[in-house]
Amino acid sequence: MKSLLTALLLALLSFAAPATDWPQWGGTDNKNMVSEEKGLPDSFVPGEKNPMAGRLMMETTKNVKWGVKLCSAIYSTPVISNGQVYIGGQKPGAGLLALMPPRPGT
Repeated sequence: MKSLLTALLLALLSFAAPATDWPQWGGTDNKNMVSEEKGLPDSFVPGEKNPMAGRLMMETTKNVKWGVKLCSAIYSTPVISNGQVYIGGQKPGAGLLALMPPRPGT
């Protein structure tokens, strides 16, 4: 569930264009966790997962454009650089750095 929520948060952060980089935990050297982007939603509902398909049921979400399962566990905040979104996580037996796939329609 934690990885699904993180993926949804990444999706929220990545759908605004053009977006500024979020190069590290906290966004900037100030670590204030505040984006300078305008027009972002102030809340979201992550929705429900279809356990049979292992996918998010988009009709149950609010302010979510898309979601993707990246890892079995997420251990970082997203890093956005040059339009690419990276996340650190874990799959069974291995740590990894995952690159988010492009948003559908981009």
